[in-house]
Amino acid sequence: ELALRLGLQRDQALLGLAEDAAAGLELDQVLERAVAIAQEELEVELAAIWDVEEEGEVVRSLTHAGWPGETADEPGAEQADLWLPVCATLRAALDCGEPVLVSDTGPTEQRNGSDPAPWPLDAPIRSAAVVPFAGGGALLGAHSTRRDAIDRDGLRLLESIARVLGPRLAGR
Repeated sequence: ELALRLGLQRDQALLGLAEDAAAGLELDQVLERAVAIAQEELEVELAAIWDVEEEGEVVRSLTHAGWPGETADEPGAEQADLWLPVCATLRAALDCGEPVLVSDTGPTEQRNGSDPAPWPLDAPIRSAAVVPFAGGGALLGAHSTRRDAIDRDGLRLLESIARVLGPRLAGR
């Protein structure tokens, strides 16, 4: 019953996002709502939509939620241990052009070789998911300090958000 309620809650959040996107709200507002949905529904500490240049390089966050410091664009030196895994998963999604899910990177366990981009085992980020938007141009990412915080259902949520926002982002 709990799983059914959580699924319904996610569906309602996606429907509201789709309605906002179709209603012509400002793109910034729609993106902020999308990142808030990702952060809240997945219960992750860090979520963002990243702008990608035509050359395939991540330029900046378009919007973010839960990021430490003033902005996700200019991390301080004290945040460097967060940025290595974040950048690694963004790069992995750009390189393969498909969603990336890293569900467990605990320091006491052996890596199984399937992690898309290794980072130090003692890094604070333990799980991550990054989804490219259709047609390129942006990535949606969620990162957590908790092990196994993002599962396949969470990845599907991010993919759904990217599908809903794709047409709006393509027209910017």
